[in-house]
Amino acid sequence: MKLPIECRKGWHDLIYSCHRQLFHLDPDYKPLQIKEKFGMLRYYFDASIKDPEIVRQMHEIILNYEKISAITCEECGQPGTLTKIHGWYKTLCVEHQGAYND
Repeated sequence: MKLPIECRKGWHDLIYSCHRQLFHLDPDYKPLQIKEKFGMLRYYFDASIKDPEIVRQMHEIILNYEKISAITCEECGQPGTLTKIHGWYKTLCVEHQGAYND
């Protein structure tokens, strides 16, 4: 399955881990959009299983990865900080913060 990823490569490992966990709960779920918004990961999906407990668990998994994205550099995957740069929210390591400030 090709995932609809619209973010920098630093979060790709997070996205694939999230996908594996969601797939384990619902092998027929459909990822609709995976992107960066306000410096954090956003993962939108459509569950094929309508069991409310499974859907709740899926949302909990996504929330966990969204929180992890707020401390993971979206450029390289190293530890990062959610920062506002030139009016945009980005989660970046020290090295990539410097690159955006240049």
